Amino acid sequence: GVVSSASSGQPIVGIEVCAYDAREEEEEGLFGQCVKSETHGEYSISGLSSGEYLVEFSSPYGSGLNYVTQYYNGVVSPEKATAVSVGPETVDIGIDARMSEGGRIGGEVTDASTSAPIQGISVCAYAEESETPVGACANTGPNGQYTIAGLPQGEYEVEFAVATESALDYVRQLFDGQSSAKTAMLVPVTIGETSVGINAKLQLGGRISGRVRAVGGGPLSNVLVCALSSPTEAVACALTGRDGEYAIAGVPAGSYVIGFEAAKTYAVQYYDGQATYAAAQTVQVTAGADTVGIGALMSPPSAPPSPPPPPNVPQHPQPPTNSAPSTSSPSTPAPTSTPGSGVISLSLATSLISGQTAKVTLTCSGARCAGTAQLSIKIGVREHHGTHWMTQRETITLARGSFALTEVKRAKVTLHLTPAGRHRLANIKHHPMIGDITLTLARGRSVTRSIVMR
Repeated sequence: GVVSSASSGQPIVGIEVCAYDAREEEEEGLFGQCVKSETHGEYSISGLSSGEYLVEFSSPYGSGLNYVTQYYNGVVSPEKATAVSVGPETVDIGIDARMSEGGRIGGEVTDASTSAPIQGISVCAYAEESETPVGACANTGPNGQYTIAGLPQGEYEVEFAVATESALDYVRQLFDGQSSAKTAMLVPVTIGETSVGINAKLQLGGRISGRVRAVGGGPLSNVLVCALSSPTEAVACALTGRDGEYAIAGVPAGSYVIGFEAAKTYAVQYYDGQATYAAAQTVQVTAGADTVGIGALMSPPSAPPSPPPPPNVPQHPQPPTNSAPSTSSPSTPAPTSTPGSGVISLSLATSLISGQTAKVTLTCSGARCAGTAQLSIKIGVREHHGTHWMTQRETITLARGSFALTEVKRAKVTLHLTPAGRHRLANIKHHPMIGDITLTLARGRSVTRSIVMR
């Protein structure tokens, strides 16, 4: 097809065009394929399997292009998009887009203590009241300045945070100098104009680091480590690498309990070697300093737990890396010979988000497994009651799906994003998140695990 400007009719070079599989039940394989429009606005996506696809047109991250994301045929919501049928050895032509200009948000990010500009801070704008996945991000340059482009008209929550895998150590902040979405100031955006002066003065945070190992074994990777200010509130989190090492950056100065939760069958643990939050040793964090050696030696639960009540999992703050481990040990149903109630488990601690779907890899053993899967996050909502502030947890369901696997079967399962999920995960490719996946078998037993969403 061809990509052009809705106002001038001129071709647009550099628009990212992606085809996402729109079938209700996808097989393992292609999740999506992307190309960029060329000199005359033309593009061609090849190598697609037979099926139906949603085609998305967007301004690439950091390109400077200022066009609003849309789907074929000219709609901004993937739910209203027209699917394109692809058959063997066929070419579908005329899958065009006429792109509308967007609005911009711009400003400067500096160090609160030195007033020096900060390069590499990720600034994201989210339309909180929109039912469509409206959101965009940009990184600050050497002068600390940024511009977010391609925004539809509306009001946006603007977040300033250390970019994924950055060595910077600043505390996350919302405009204007707020830590909570409830108190953040919304920024109005008008088509064709730039909302300027959306600045931030970021406070330097502290770092917590250490190593996580298994009892009688080697280092553990993909362990979720969080600095907790209460049993249900995480300030910042990180995942361990292959060497078992982790580093939590951007932690505000203060005292915290450190929680460790592995995606495999290891008991949740709190520093230093405690099974409960109440018994944990607090860790002091100083702005600009590293608190090192905060490690864990993790062991499997001593006995299989009973079927749990609905999970009471601590909140997961906003992207890219804030989330928290459960306050109780993860539970895995015991094997049973009853048909349809085998043991279901998460094979990979990563979920790939693509288009309107999330992919998770599950393993069934012991008997046939059938049930439902739900991907969610829990966020903290801070509200003022009289003279006191109270933080309440709010669960947001990002995706839902079902599964039916045979015994000793490993398979990829498709979950479909909810409207809230499409909104929250609009920029997941730039801001991976950590959430929870709850797998519930038809006979009622469930297991909840932490999962990285990319």
